[in-house]
Amino acid sequence: MAYAFDDDQDVFPPLLSKGEVEEEQQDWLSRLRQLYGTLEGWLPVGEDFIVTRHDADSLDPVAKKAGITVPLKVPRFQIEYGASEKRLQIFPESRWVLLTRGRLFLFHPLGRTYIEDHGLPGEPDWRFYPYRDRSQNVPLNRDEFQILLEGLR
Repeated sequence: MAYAFDDDQDVFPPLLSKGEVEEEQQDWLSRLRQLYGTLEGWLPVGEDFIVTRHDADSLDPVAKKAGITVPLKVPRFQIEYGASEKRLQIFPESRWVLLTRGRLFLFHPLGRTYIEDHGLPGEPDWRFYPYRDRSQNVPLNRDEFQILLEGLR
């Protein structure tokens, strides 16, 4: 579900309550952890990929409007290849991005792009904007992920 702010409150649905925002935040964290686990499971066995996860503070404008003042600890994900200085990093941008259920920045030696969840509640549909054509998104699947890993080798 996506939200926009309308000062007149006559076009868009009402703002979420604090409880609804907290529930959405927990769902967002769950989907992020699930995505990172899937990506880690797609790493080739026996290759020298190093995975690092750490948390960073995030205080979304939607959370602020709902009265939440404590930043959410969102997980970040990084993959390095052996002794190479090349790395892939994924940083959550926001749970509330218009027409998505959340967006993540993806940093890669080829540049920056996005991963977005276009799914329904309980059914994530992670989409990726590949470097070869950032105007169209494609499903983030094992094959697309392997192409990203090639850029780290």
